[in-house]
Amino acid sequence: MPKTKNRRTEPRRIRKHEAWIVTEDGRRHCMVINISTEGATLSLKEPLPLPKQFRLAFTLNTRQFKNCELVWRRGMTAGVNFKT
Repeated sequence: MPKTKNRRTEPRRIRKHEAWIVTEDGRRHCMVINISTEGATLSLKEPLPLPKQFRLAFTLNTRQFKNCELVWRRGMTAGVNFKT
């Protein structure tokens, strides 16, 4: 079986860092598994649905955040692209 070509243009950095998914319904804790300038892989604590677009806050006061678009989801793991 042929390997799938990696389409990422930016290198990923492993980060195991706490973050919060911020939606209109509130905040949910998650972990950033890896991150690049283009996006991140998140590990969720609960199998709750995610909206297509949300903010990812890196501090509880949500002053440091990225606008995100959900790209894929596999169980408790999700991939997001950062939007400007």
